[in-house]
Amino acid sequence: RTVERHYPDPDRRVDAWAKAFVHPDGASGPAGTVDLLLRMNAAIHRQLDYRRRYSLGVQPPVETLELGRGSCRDYALLMIEAARALGVADGGSGGGKWAETCWREGVAASGRRGGCSGS
Repeated sequence: RTVERHYPDPDRRVDAWAKAFVHPDGASGPAGTVDLLLRMNAAIHRQLDYRRRYSLGVQPPVETLELGRGSCRDYALLMIEAARALGVADGGSGGGKWAETCWREGVAASGRRGGCSGS
């Protein structure tokens, strides 16, 4: 049940975004989950602008892609929904612990500081 999508994606934009990370180098066979998530994380850093938001809640993943920006909670939700689109469970009830861990490790690896505190 944790692979069930929670946000509408009528034009399959999140699906298309997610599928780009399965075999970006043209390789075949099963994609490793960790590698897949790390590629998503790196793409978020490259493709989207971080914006601190003070409003409550999260913006839908489709909106994050359309706007090209979001806060950390928006990025985590985008990763969770993208992984669900590929059949990867979120790893915890309601939270997506793997997304949080991957995001934090990616922020540290990229040299960014404080980009996600309190957002």
